[in-house]
This record gives sequence, C-alpha cells and structure tokens, in this order.
Amino acid sequence: PFEDHSLGSSAGHYAFLNSVRSNGTVSAILKSPDVPKYSEGGCLRFWYLMYGLDVLSLRLHNTVVKSAAIWEVTGNQGLYWQLGQKRMGANVNLTYFEIEATTGKGPRGDIALDDISYEPGNCNRDANHCDFETGMCGFKNELEDTGDWVLVRADHQSLGGPIKDHSYHSGTGHYM
Repeated sequence: PFEDHSLGSSAGHYAFLNSVRSNGTVSAILKSPDVPKYSEGGCLRFWYLMYGLDVLSLRLHNTVVKSAAIWEVTGNQGLYWQLGQKRMGANVNLTYFEIEATTGKGPRGDIALDDISYEPGNCNRDANHCDFETGMCGFKNELEDTGDWVLVRADHQSLGGPIKDHSYHSGTGHYM
C-alpha cells in the first residue's frame, strides 16, 4: 500500500506480507497479545488490504477452534483498505487470536493489516453505520412505493442475490 489506514499517509506504519521473493505458497501468522475477558463479549476490528493476482487468503483463528477459521476472505480485494470485524461472544474462552495471511506461488500478492483492536460489546456500535447484522437499524420500507427491501442471510436467500455479505464475507452475514 502507498499509505497506512491510520494516518492515510506514507508516514504511517502497518503490518505487511509481500510475496515478491516467494517461490511457493507463503503463510504468515500474526499472533495477538493476550486479550481481556469481557463479560458481554467483544469485537475484534481491523483494516486489511489484499491486492494482487497471487493473494490467496486472510483468516482469523481463535484459541478455541484453532483449526477452523472464524472469519475469512479470499482473493484479490483491491488496492484499498477494508474493514474486517468479528464478534466474539461472552461464552468464548478467548485468550488470544491469530490472523493468518497466505499468498500463492507468484510474486504478485500483497496483504497488509492496520488498526487492530479488541473492545467490549458488539461490533458496529456506531449509529451512522449499519451492516444489517442485528436488524434494519431503524431503516423502514416506504409504504407508498411498488417494491420492498428484504433483509436476508446470504446463505439462506433464494432471491438470486450474493452468496456472501460484505461485513463478514461469508454466507452467515446479512444484507438488504
């Protein structure tokens, strides 16, 4: 990336996996420090950038189910920062988490991370942001028009829409 997410300038810093010197698949794991226990659960937020033909995946693992990813995005996502977030329930025995980045056999794959945080409560507490994961956020269908917006879970929809949502990049997310 030409600039970090925090400052939006080349003066900032970020974690970076570059596949330029790769002769094969490269996998790098970034392990967090111990995370606090929150009685109401917490939200892990981070900004990521995945650019290039040889980008494979970015996965989030927790200490409870280390073998399975609890959040994942794959392939080239463009040369811009995107928000990743995952709610960790109160009943999760989380002590740390790991972010695993994987690039392919070629030299054209960059993965970067910035502004990683783990805070108490739900994700998307910002009233100006709605990802439709907890409902319609006060949005309502206009009664005097000829169509209706429908709140759907990506892997349960039969309307021909996307099979993954933008928030979680998975079928378990919701969209309208």
